Amino acid sequence: MNTFSVKLYALGCLLTCLTAAGHRMPNFIAQDDLSDGQHEIRLHYNGVTGKQTSVGRQQGSESGLVLRQVSHHRHLLTLIMVGEVTDSTSVDGLSLRDCEITSDPTEVSLFLDTFKDDVETARNIPAGSWSGELHNVTFVHLDSESQLPEYLRPITHFRELRSQCKAHHRRVRKAVKARRQMEKSTHNQHTLTHSR
Repeated sequence: MNTFSVKLYALGCLLTCLTAAGHRMPNFIAQDDLSDGQHEIRLHYNGVTGKQTSVGRQQGSESGLVLRQVSHHRHLLTLIMVGEVTDSTSVDGLSLRDCEITSDPTEVSLFLDTFKDDVETARNIPAGSWSGELHNVTFVHLDSESQLPEYLRPITHFRELRSQCKAHHRRVRKAVKARRQMEKSTHNQHTLTHSR
């Protein structure tokens, strides 16, 4: 055996061991209705891990509020959106209000560890039963993205979400800059008027 073959064999063994040890998560979606009226969805699809928590008008939100946390590789993206969430909600039905991107290993690990613990709990209780904070849990393995409701599909596209967040930050910076320039202009006019 040459060196390349040995390295390839070792890599294959490592990948097999990691998969057998449970380090590879299956594609799935888990949904839960919490006792306080929040609706939580956890999903994992082709390496993207996401959690969505939503509150609708029935729970006192004026227009519906959605928190999405999405992790891919070493990154965690948090998005706050406004809008009602239902299975028939289009992607355009949610409006981005704020977002944050982090590569802080502690934050990413905390999110993933909590996610995995919650998923393990959800997988081990019968559908519709109660287990601590989890109520009416459904856990479904996914074979394709088409099994996801339309409004959840963007969660599986991390690069697009990251681009949306960066574009949102640029718009906010531009709006803040324009406001400061307007305030400076107004202040200069006010100073000029009073100096006459």
